[in-house]
Amino acid sequence: MILWQLYRVFLTIGALSFGGGYAILPFIQKVVVEEMHWLTIVEMTDVIAISQMTPGPISLNAASFVGTKIAGLSGAVVASIGVITPQCILMLILSRYLFSGKEIVFLEKMLKGLKPAVVGLILVSVIGLVESVIFPKGGFYLDKTNIASMVGMIVGAVLMIKKMDITKIIMIGGIIGLSFTLSL
Repeated sequence: MILWQLYRVFLTIGALSFGGGYAILPFIQKVVVEEMHWLTIVEMTDVIAISQMTPGPISLNAASFVGTKIAGLSGAVVASIGVITPQCILMLILSRYLFSGKEIVFLEKMLKGLKPAVVGLILVSVIGLVESVIFPKGGFYLDKTNIASMVGMIVGAVLMIKKMDITKIIMIGGIIGLSFTLSL
């Protein structure tokens, strides 16, 4: 029963998400945290961090981690298959047109309209995640998690201004996190 539910949930998430890995995160958060209550917002923050730093698509990694938490290895497999099924079907259909040399005007117009909506969804998700990290119990308090979060936001701002390699950023973040953990 839970495996079918995992498949159905991630099939729906995969079918309704446009715009890449970060665009799918608000859908996963809404369903997995707010509707199904499978994860807390703090656990979702961990899923996003791990999904970003492990190889592969973010949506697939997130589905795997959520599936593992809910139903172990079989849950990871089922959630992963669920999230990629719509994309596989869509790409099989669209690839026929994409490689035919014909213009797909309706698709181009649809994507032009979807892009701002996707940016808005990502922004709402980021604001919610930042709030959950800085104010996890409803009030601000200074501890190693908040200090690390502030460092993360500073690193993010620097990354926006000065383009740096993501691998270096992840390594620097890991070192900073480790140093705060050891010093506090």
